Amino acid sequence: MKALQKGDYVLATKYADGDPLDQWCIGFYDQAVEVTGGSIRHLVVDSDGAQFRHNGFRRVKKIRGDVGEALLNNIDFIGYGGRSLYSHELAVRKLINNSAQDGQSIYKF
Repeated sequence: MKALQKGDYVLATKYADGDPLDQWCIGFYDQAVEVTGGSIRHLVVDSDGAQFRHNGFRRVKKIRGDVGEALLNNIDFIGYGGRSLYSHELAVRKLINNSAQDGQSIYKF
């Protein structure tokens, strides 16, 4: 897997399990930092360069812009869907890829 680069568009979660009821965001990758105990946290910023969570996120994944838009458009469903944000990201990506093959655009699921 290719290492994240500063400016990559990412989905970031406070914990590795991706629970949508914990803190999460979609933004731009800034950097990885080592915290007490030697673990790594990832810093993510908004379009103005402001940190979303100063203590960082444990898990980040590079995503496409259309996938991020679809996740944000479905935030109410995701919060109570009982699934990891990363499983939602995979489902949305598949829906978008399939709809592109059909010549349609899907942003709601």
